Amino acid sequence: MTARLAHTLRHNNAVYSVAFSENGQQIASGSLDKTIKVWSLPDGQERLRLRGHGESVCSLSFLPGDTQLLSASLDKSLRVWNLDNGNLVRTMTGHSAYLTSMAASHNGQYAVSGSQDKDLILWDVSGGTPVATLKGHTDFVNSVAFSRDGKTIASAGHDLLIRIWNIETKTQVAELGPHEKPIQSLAFTPDGAIVAAGDDTFEVTLWNIQTAQKAATIAGHQGTVKSLAFSHDGQILASGSADSRIRLSSTVGGKPQQTLAGHRNTIYDLAWSTDDHQLASGAFDRTARVWQITDP
Repeated sequence: MTARLAHTLRHNNAVYSVAFSENGQQIASGSLDKTIKVWSLPDGQERLRLRGHGESVCSLSFLPGDTQLLSASLDKSLRVWNLDNGNLVRTMTGHSAYLTSMAASHNGQYAVSGSQDKDLILWDVSGGTPVATLKGHTDFVNSVAFSRDGKTIASAGHDLLIRIWNIETKTQVAELGPHEKPIQSLAFTPDGAIVAAGDDTFEVTLWNIQTAQKAATIAGHQGTVKSLAFSHDGQILASGSADSRIRLSSTVGGKPQQTLAGHRNTIYDLAWSTDDHQLASGAFDRTARVWQITDP
């Protein structure tokens, strides 16, 4: 496997979130500058700029069909945008403190948001209404993730625990941990059997959800692991860190495959294209980058 830098996409401040469209023809980036930029691929040209959030844009997700984009911000709101004209479709609010993370189900029906108010809110995206408030965390929630089948949510943060939630029953069904230090990032394997967690110990821990036991630990970063993303085929785990590096590790044994250097500060988000041939990264250095991934 080889990787090369294909595009460097710029904002006026830190880039906290990146997302690929399902068809791979667009990438979105959200920033501390309060804007969202939508870029066309493969040329890497900005085609749309979305304004309206009052704070940093912390999470993004294209909705099925690639005609709408879901965003979340520290301003405590989620917003749905029309990508044909850039208009705001709806705004969803409900948290009482900074909204720190958001994930959408693969079918676009639900989104979950985590906050410094310690709660998760499960949202009906099309209706723009809260479905349930999930309580259990005793400190800030830093990261949330949806399993690919849309049946399970993982959440984690400063209370050192990963909590697993069942969507149908709206209840917590498992607890993983504790970690030694706050958890900053989460990602499910495509089959939903394993959840990866990055934390302030600079390591990534893979947890078997069914057994609630550690499956593996991946070391190597020299800073907090702020972002995680499994490739769609489940073979590679990308991890981004405060050490300015992206590491691509094999999910078989956790062996490092490659380290991507180029960012000059903390890497806050990672996203794979559907075909796994591109990886996007967003960093505090005010850039989003698109890396071209090719098989050996």
